[in-house]
Amino acid sequence: MKTILEWKCGYCDSIQKSDSSIRWQMDFCECGKSGVDLEQWYQRNMGSIIVINTTAFGEINNIPDKDEGTNEGTNEGIN
Repeated sequence: MKTILEWKCGYCDSIQKSDSSIRWQMDFCECGKSGVDLEQWYQRNMGSIIVINTTAFGEINNIPDKDEGTNEGTNEGIN
């Protein structure tokens, strides 16, 4: 699934777009006080973000299996 997030900085009111298909990229506003790192499975924000619009493309129910990509660990051997 691909997501486009249109957002506005709460400090300088500049409008930005973040695209989840572009990995490991923090999109900053014009003043640099706010930013969004939009990924497929998470979103990381800094500063003051005001969401204007969110658009999703593709399969929304494409969630990985519970055990896929996780490492919960065990308490085996711990007393």
